Order: sequence, then structure tokens, then C-alpha cells
Amino acid sequence: MSSTPQSKESTASTNTTHPRKRNSNDVGWEFGILADPNDLDKVQCLKCKKVVSGGVYRIKQHIAGSVRACKLSSSKDKIKCRNALNEAKNKKKAKQDHYDALRAEVNISNDETIDLDEMEDSFGILKPPKSFGPIDRFAKSVDKGTRKQANLLML
Repeated sequence: MSSTPQSKESTASTNTTHPRKRNSNDVGWEFGILADPNDLDKVQCLKCKKVVSGGVYRIKQHIAGSVRACKLSSSKDKIKCRNALNEAKNKKKAKQDHYDALRAEVNISNDETIDLDEMEDSFGILKPPKSFGPIDRFAKSVDKGTRKQANLLML
């Protein structure tokens, strides 16, 4: 079998990702690569070669100048990373606001009473609470009106 130039081009086009970059569309991967493929937390800046901990989020902060600022990043790069960080922050805040609004709609109050007779119709006959359990064989019964602690019986 002979290989055709067409098949070589197709395999070359599919293998365009860097082996130390994550398979993600995140802006941060334009500016960093994994320092160690086995440690996904360590990312190396492509501009100044500094290794930072914290993944792609931290490399975006590094380029934007928030933490351990990259001295070689351009103002265009800084703006790009700041916008990505702000977009994620706004998305998270919108999600929390949505959850807060849903929780505000729910009314949990003790004003509503439950009619047990209606519950028997829908759930069947409710069993009375168990008055004598296995541990009760070892304890004296105490009158519920008194505030005296029950003593254990010694066998």
C-alpha cells in the first residue's frame, strides 16, 4: 500500500493541537501550556516562561496583570484576558442571582397547617408512633410530667 499525499495532509490537519495544551477553547491556552502533562495545575506562560500554579485561570490573571504580572504581555493581551475573566465572573454572578430569585419565590412559612385526616385519605392509615422499642427493656419508664432522668436497670 502506498500512502497518498492526501492522507498525510488529513492527519497533519487533525493533529494541530499542542501536546501540552488542553483540548479547550479557553482564551488562556493562547498564552500558556502545561508545564507538566501529568500535573494539570501547573501552566507555563508562553511569553515569559514563568510557571504558575492554578491552571488556565491563573495564567489569564498572570497575563492580565492581576497576579504575578507578565512583563512581556501586550495591552491587547491584557485586555483580552481581563475580558475573559470578567465574562466568567459576570456569568457566575448571573447564575447566583437566578438561584436567589428562585429561592425568593419559594414561601416556607409555618402558617400553613396540615390536616392529618386528609393525609389518611391520600396515604392510608398512619401508624401511631412506636411506644416500646428494644432499648426500652433496659430503662425504667418515667412519667412524662416529671423532669427526672431515667435510670438504667442492671441485669
